[in-house]
Amino acid sequence: MRYNLGLFFPGTDNPSMSKLLTTKNFLVTAVLILFGVVASLAVLEACPFCNAVGLTFTDQMKSKDVVVAARLVERAPKMKEGDQELPRSKFEITRVFRGKKLVRAGMKFESVLVGRYPVGQDFVVMGVNPPNINWATPMKASDRLMEYFAALEKLPEKGADRLAFFQQYFEDEEPDMAFDAYDEFAKADYADMIDLKDRMEREKLIALIKDEKTATNRRRLYFTMLGICGQPEDVPMLEEMMLSGSRKQTRGLEALVACYLSLKGEAGVDLVQETFLANDQCEFTDSMLALQAVRFHASEGKVIPKQRLIEAVRTVLDRDEVRDMVIADLARWKDWTVMEKLVQIFRDSDDDDSWVRIPIISYLFACPLPKAKDYIQELAKIDPDAVARAKYLSGDFDFDDEDDDEDDEDPKEDLNDTGSGKSEQEKAEASKPDPETSGRFPDSPLRYVSAPAAPASQASAAAEQTTIHKVRKVDMGTELDPAAVAGDIVTAESETLANQTSAAAVATSTGSSSPVVVAPEPPLPQQPQPPVAQARITWHVVFIPAMVSVLLFVLLWSVMSGRFERLIF
Repeated sequence: MRYNLGLFFPGTDNPSMSKLLTTKNFLVTAVLILFGVVASLAVLEACPFCNAVGLTFTDQMKSKDVVVAARLVERAPKMKEGDQELPRSKFEITRVFRGKKLVRAGMKFESVLVGRYPVGQDFVVMGVNPPNINWATPMKASDRLMEYFAALEKLPEKGADRLAFFQQYFEDEEPDMAFDAYDEFAKADYADMIDLKDRMEREKLIALIKDEKTATNRRRLYFTMLGICGQPEDVPMLEEMMLSGSRKQTRGLEALVACYLSLKGEAGVDLVQETFLANDQCEFTDSMLALQAVRFHASEGKVIPKQRLIEAVRTVLDRDEVRDMVIADLARWKDWTVMEKLVQIFRDSDDDDSWVRIPIISYLFACPLPKAKDYIQELAKIDPDAVARAKYLSGDFDFDDEDDDEDDEDPKEDLNDTGSGKSEQEKAEASKPDPETSGRFPDSPLRYVSAPAAPASQASAAAEQTTIHKVRKVDMGTELDPAAVAGDIVTAESETLANQTSAAAVATSTGSSSPVVVAPEPPLPQQPQPPVAQARITWHVVFIPAMVSVLLFVLLWSVMSGRFERLIF
């Protein structure tokens, strides 16, 4: 096996071509590799425990205009110093798998070929952008591989009939077909695998599971399939593997446990609970893998009553180091019977195990019982930061106090209030100056007053440009910093002439030689961002791009250096 990057970007290959990659090729290659990684992650929801290695041959063929079998008829000349392009070899089409309207057998074309192959060697070549087809790097092909490609076009797009074709190529001597067969199952719907039950080769699956040479990811697939087609007599073998304590025997543990539960049923939950969930001596990773199998059966298995699985998961709450991992599951399954226990765990927790607090608060936020709100208020007194973070993570970003509702009142209502519904005496009292602000410091050179209404002659000009003012209380017991005062006063450079006239009228109406400052209403304070929000922003902006960059660099380096046997193809 080798990389076949040319299937995605024609004209590039490993490893001697790396120095000839241009900046454009480099960027395109990076995008394609990232697409392949995302595509691999996107199919994880199909087979519950399988990870697809990359795009299948069928996916690649669908993205190409032409797929042919071709024979090498003339090797490329050696590259000379100063050549700007790679020399190309000549090929003759012998068979057309896709694009029969664009090419035909007997046509010749040129493409970059990496490696020294004898004239007459067969390849599978893909191309895009007709009529001037841009050919990808050819992939060496045997007669069996070419027959495999020919069969792909005839298969249904999905379903058990399609999977039945690929299962015969598990661990095939042709690595290309073995990888492709696995990828097809990894991306297949679990329902299609169930439909294949009667045609699954049970004995072959057991042999592959026992084979130490079988890769872990493929072993997960075989366990998943055995959980569908297995028999009761297979249970002792699975129990022996789970209890062996051998890493070789427990490879793909999550699929092994799921397979065991599928065949043993509800009676098998006790062993899983005692061995992996409630066992303090069980390693953290093994507990989490077993929990993944339980989650699968709680959502898709339909073999074991969900309530029995919930009871098993509850036992994890007694283990300090892993209890926080199951609280979200219990909330998702709407198990509110553990609310009192979780609250007590919160009370007993300290700085050494404070990580359990946020999941508990999130659980209480999800709980519909009225008592949950009372507990939230109680726990907020113990650790308000945990409550704030849990509230943020739950999607509720309102951190304001109840008193903030008063600030939401429209100040224009006070300004435009004509005193309707009040007696004349009340109106007169309301119009009197506030002794707290106007008479407290009579000798002060700096007085804050509320702006009176503009004269009638100016009312029409400023009708639509009303400026709202509030009376500010200033402690004059300390010396005022002129710079601070100047910074506190909002200048009126952007105000209209009508507002300037109104301000002048205010100064005139006071009849005082002391400077008069009209203080406009300050802007509403910005809502403080919780610390967790700042941390999330830092994570998204700094760390995630950095990790993606490192990942792309490693993948590109491995493609060009030929260190690994397979990445994309």
